[in-house]
Amino acid sequence: VLIEEIVDCRAIQGASWAVDLETTGLDPEKCEILTGAVSVGDQTWVGQVSSPEDLRKLADCLTHAQPLIVHNVRFEGAWIERHLGREIPAVRDTMLMAARVDPTKPVGLDACVTRYLPELAGYKAVTAGGMKDAASLPIKDLLTRNALDAYATKRLHDTLGVKLHEMGVSSETILEDSRLAMVVERMRIKGMWVSEEALRDLEVVCEKQKTTAVDAC
Repeated sequence: VLIEEIVDCRAIQGASWAVDLETTGLDPEKCEILTGAVSVGDQTWVGQVSSPEDLRKLADCLTHAQPLIVHNVRFEGAWIERHLGREIPAVRDTMLMAARVDPTKPVGLDACVTRYLPELAGYKAVTAGGMKDAASLPIKDLLTRNALDAYATKRLHDTLGVKLHEMGVSSETILEDSRLAMVVERMRIKGMWVSEEALRDLEVVCEKQKTTAVDAC
């Protein structure tokens, strides 16, 4: 994996690429981003987030991704919107993709990598511990783990994309599923509740009015 510091990602504008964040906790309203990584597969950028300028660099990178790939859009998307000031119009969630491929299996990133990317056998040893110990890791180890998570997410997206294509599931369906998940999380943070099933029903009604439930929310 080629890992570089985040400086300027405009050179790969228009590519589909993955982002992963390491944070001090689970709540984007109370916690902070420690590091951020983006990956196009053969190249991965990673950087420490310790100033407003670092946040700006990371936010600028996300602007050029079409679409953006994340694992668990409800988590990553909430942090991106809260701390980077970016809404995510086009996103593919590899966690939702994995659930579509096999809804009976665990869909955490570690589990998906073990199942679908056996060539990354050493992945778990580097990423073990999860977010609970992120703040206590030496910065070099944290940056490495962050970069590998982003790289694994991009590789997972490409692998699951092939499987979903073979199943007849379109990329547009995954994009819409991800957008719905993001809306549900956005509403949860605001103290509101709505089910994805209800939003899908609303889509049917909104379609006749040439709008969408996602846009309405």
